[in-house]
Amino acid sequence: MKAVNSFVFGNDIEKGLRIYKTDSETGAPIPDMEFNVYRADEATGDKPSQEDIERFAVESGKVGSIVTDSTGYASLTLEDGKYLVVEAPAPDIVEAPAVPFFINVPEVDPDTGESSPIASAYPKNALKITYEEPPDLIIPDNVKGAFSIVKHKTGDTGTLLEGAEFQVYRPANYEDDEYVTLEGSNGSYAAVPVTVGEDELVLRTDGSGKAVSPELPCGTYYLVETKAPLAYHKSSEIFKVTAIMDIIDNPIEPVYIANSTGSILPETGGIGTYVFTFGGSALMIAAAVTAIAKRKKKKKYLSVTQNDG
Repeated sequence: MKAVNSFVFGNDIEKGLRIYKTDSETGAPIPDMEFNVYRADEATGDKPSQEDIERFAVESGKVGSIVTDSTGYASLTLEDGKYLVVEAPAPDIVEAPAVPFFINVPEVDPDTGESSPIASAYPKNALKITYEEPPDLIIPDNVKGAFSIVKHKTGDTGTLLEGAEFQVYRPANYEDDEYVTLEGSNGSYAAVPVTVGEDELVLRTDGSGKAVSPELPCGTYYLVETKAPLAYHKSSEIFKVTAIMDIIDNPIEPVYIANSTGSILPETGGIGTYVFTFGGSALMIAAAVTAIAKRKKKKKYLSVTQNDG
């Protein structure tokens, strides 16, 4: 098993636009999508109206076109100003183009007031075709996002489960001297525990079965269930999730994770051990993590409840 390469933008930029194109249902990257960028300095709103599109999306105002690569990324160097970004129709790939949107260079965070020379956009589409599973991506730290999970009873998404705990990992890369091997029923992965400050990141589902990650670099993450809800079996799978950022009023789509009921047994083990759960005549090997790391860090438990709005 090999660690994956770190992701580097094909045409990295110091100022301008970066696009991360994803499927609206799965979050998988979508390649071969074209975006046309137009000057829109005189636009006043945050979202383009049809009148804005007709006014600014003209050849004389076009500053460039970019096409997403196999990882769903594209970038374009831009000067300071306001721009209209319009996705070209691709009826063989997606159901319909994403909604056109404005960007500003530099981009100012409305919450913190901090300014960035890079405007990052995350438009989504419903796919018509299915691509092969993309490689695990490790994205530069200045591109941030999040993911969320919902824990429920197997076969019943209405029964939401509190108290499930998941340790969060990122894919290992060739620069990592220390990493662990995650062993699950659906495969094995070279990975590095995600840390927040000095503590390893663990998510715990709340009373509504939900947990949301803190802000993380966009890309692939692995979740290992370390504790199941009371009276439920711990999952043996390694769950892959994608941290993304939304800019067009689209909430983060949660990943639904099911647990089956079973006898309440004492849980033992951790990194470097195997956990056995007995149910009837079946023997199920739960997810185990083999440690190569030289030291262990204290786990930090985070539980963030999504707002209803």
